[in-house]
Amino acid sequence: MRNHKTRFCLVALVTIFSLLGCSKDNQVAGPEAAKPPDLPSVNTMTMNLEFFESAQIDPQSVKLGRLNESIAAKSASSKLNYLNAAVRVLFLNIVAYSALAEPVAVFVTAVRSVPQYQQDGSWLWTYIYVDNHDSEYSIFLRGKRMNTCIEWSMEVSSTNPDMILDHFLWFDGEVQNGGRSGSWQFYEPETSAINYARILAGNDESTPGVQCVRIDWQNNSATERRLAFTINKPGDPSEGSELVFEEALDIASIDYYDAANGNSGTIVWYKDGSGSIEWPDYKDGIKNCWDIRQYDVDCQ
Repeated sequence: MRNHKTRFCLVALVTIFSLLGCSKDNQVAGPEAAKPPDLPSVNTMTMNLEFFESAQIDPQSVKLGRLNESIAAKSASSKLNYLNAAVRVLFLNIVAYSALAEPVAVFVTAVRSVPQYQQDGSWLWTYIYVDNHDSEYSIFLRGKRMNTCIEWSMEVSSTNPDMILDHFLWFDGEVQNGGRSGSWQFYEPETSAINYARILAGNDESTPGVQCVRIDWQNNSATERRLAFTINKPGDPSEGSELVFEEALDIASIDYYDAANGNSGTIVWYKDGSGSIEWPDYKDGIKNCWDIRQYDVDCQ
């Protein structure tokens, strides 16, 4: 099945990146070192789910990951396949970005600041980010050219009493030369109790963190890309779960593998508005389709 093939490809992709990595034997010198590296595109971290954002579903359905019975009844069973696909896609987006949304939003704002060259050959973007609750975060985004890639990392400091941070590593990663592939590793701070104990002890070290989500990505062209998300937080109930988003000129898809129960599913949508859902908890896991107006149809 397609989802099993995708899972195999994801494992292979992660293996390739872990074996090849970023060559650090020599950092780039000469004219290239005299100018800052280009900031990676945010589409190396985010999925394009605009197709489902206009679906008439309530927030509670999205939060639960299944369609509210009242919504299902109102649809008169005419668009159930599309609506059930939308609920699951938007739910997975929340799951995938629960720890990523804020650092990704902060990363986007880096374009407003001017980087400064550092003695170690890296370039440093420093700026202040203010969240929706008026809390300020000092951001330190670093990019450094190496032999075959550019290394990136973002640290954050904050005096927000809810979570005091001191040069906490929010994410790091590598962009291969040519900008067509790379990886990101995101981190979460240790628990508040541990963090405050560190502060009270007068420890000057950076706020400790733990890995939570890894993204391996490929941008093969302006219209074709692939993001593979892996939940890799040790001890997390979803550790090992994988989500693969693929997008081409006329088609996009999501494949999901739930490590907790071994279930997997696939949702596909086309530029003309049609699509399909094949999900273990929906209609016995068989493939169900919708047409260009999102009405339920038999799969061809």
